Amino acid sequence: MATRFSSGRSWISSAAFDESILHNINESLASLKHVMVQASGVRRDGTLFPAEIFVNRVALANEAQLCFSIRDVTARHETVSKLEDAQRNC
Repeated sequence: MATRFSSGRSWISSAAFDESILHNINESLASLKHVMVQASGVRRDGTLFPAEIFVNRVALANEAQLCFSIRDVTARHETVSKLEDAQRNC
């Protein structure tokens, strides 16, 4: 069954977050403060966007939970692409 993570305006499909990825995130968080995952998100209008998902561990009611922060990096990818095009055309 697929779960979707909401970021208010967008969704991240759990297809990108299967059990093996969550296991790897948990293992990495044993020695790191946070983990960053690159994925594709889906906007409410159905369009895809490049996303960075930062995961860190937080304690809620004395129990460790994972906190996910999702960032749309479309503008960054577009800027990098324009810079690379400009460098090729010089």
